[in-house]
Parts: sequence; C-alpha cells; structure tokens
Amino acid sequence: RLAEQEQGLKARDERIAELTTTCEEYRELNETSEQRFADLQTFMKAKCDEADEVARQLERERTLRLQQSDQLAHHVMLIRDLKHQLSQAEDAHEQMEEVGRKHDAVVAQ
Repeated sequence: RLAEQEQGLKARDERIAELTTTCEEYRELNETSEQRFADLQTFMKAKCDEADEVARQLERERTLRLQQSDQLAHHVMLIRDLKHQLSQAEDAHEQMEEVGRKHDAVVAQ
C-alpha cells in the first residue's frame, strides 16, 4: 500500500513537473508573442507615419501643379491679349502709312 502511495505521489510529481514545464513554455511563447506584437505595432505606426508624409507631399505637389496651371492659364490670357494689341497696333500702323501715302500724294500734286 505504501508503495502504491509512493508510486501515486511520484506520478503526481511528474505530472506537476510536466505541467510546470508546459506552463513555462506557454509563458515564454506569450512573452515572445507580446514582443512580436509590440514590434509589429511599432512597424505599422512607422508605415502609417510614412504614408501620411507621402500623402502630405502629394498634396503639396498637387497644390503646386494647380498654382502652375493657374499661372499658365493667366500667361496664355496675357499672350492672347498682347497678340490682340499687336494686331491692333499693326492695323493702326498700316492706316498711318496709308494716311502718309495719301498726304505725300496730295503734297506732290
């Protein structure tokens, strides 16, 4: 009977040792998992920050392109206006030359 009790205690101690080992292994896995999760969070935050910076840069570039487009449209309008003024000045010059020729013709008579 004593041998049976000792055998039972020995089996119980072995089981406790196995469970303790298993518990330690799970504890280590949990700590590793928590560290990996923390590392992943840090990595993801860095990537989100990077994506935010890229988005801000793209917005700055878009704004700059819109400003350049507005400036280009303004320059095109100025060029059209200058061409129109040049055309009017050429017409006026031709009219003045015609008046000058008529004047010369009258004076020559």
